[in-house]
Amino acid sequence: MRSAPIPTRSTTCSRGASYDGVMKLRGVLILMSAAVLVLTGCDSDDEPQATPTPAPIESPSASPSPSPTPSQSPETVTGSDCGNEAVAVANGETISASSWSGTGADAAEVETAVVVDPEAPPGCQAFLVATIGGVRSSNVIAGDIQLDFNPPQIRTLANVDGAEGPEAFVTVQAGASTEFGALFLLDPVRPVVFDDPERGTGDLVAFGGSVTHLDGATCAPGESGTVVISSAGSQGKSYRLERGFYRFQGARLIKVRSEILRASFHELVDDYPEFSTDPFFDCFP
Repeated sequence: MRSAPIPTRSTTCSRGASYDGVMKLRGVLILMSAAVLVLTGCDSDDEPQATPTPAPIESPSASPSPSPTPSQSPETVTGSDCGNEAVAVANGETISASSWSGTGADAAEVETAVVVDPEAPPGCQAFLVATIGGVRSSNVIAGDIQLDFNPPQIRTLANVDGAEGPEAFVTVQAGASTEFGALFLLDPVRPVVFDDPERGTGDLVAFGGSVTHLDGATCAPGESGTVVISSAGSQGKSYRLERGFYRFQGARLIKVRSEILRASFHELVDDYPEFSTDPFFDCFP
């Protein structure tokens, strides 16, 4: 007897079911590929370019404060006890000025001036100022100063003491026919004083006069550093002439000798140089 066949389960999917599964799988793969592309586009292998930070602009360093320009005003040395001297010298009115240029050892330029402070008390109204080698010095002009009628004037710059540089002779006051002046050293400015208590005019030097009386002063010929100061008064037809010779010791004049003579008017003018020129005008080293 033929035996019946034993049934078996088929494991083969139907065609329709296999196709649907494949399509679903393809859809999943497409979606995954798209997701990968999106993610890859958002996260590129290229490194992001860093935005360069501009270098900080350096502010120019502050320049140090410039050194002050040296003042062109010379150093000033005052010589008197007048409290207004420095201000008067800097801001006062100049009423007389003179300059001097030497040669050889005396080649320095010298500028001199008389400045006044009319509002100051008597005795501190007029000053002599000298500028030598960048240094300005000053001192008071003492005497009976009459600013309105006869203000001080620089009369002569000359080498009177025989040393380097000039001295200044400044008119100070005037009488009826005779004028009076003071002699100053200039480096620094100092008044020349007389070591002669018998002098009737103190430290002032008389010059000028009339036909009856003459006064004069100059450097003694051939005697460097010595000055002669003379006075002559008429006596009849001639003149009695007194001559005093003084020698410098610093800012002092020491009397070394004297002469008493008689002379005519023409002899006074022709033979005695102290009467023929301005005081100390012809002094040379």
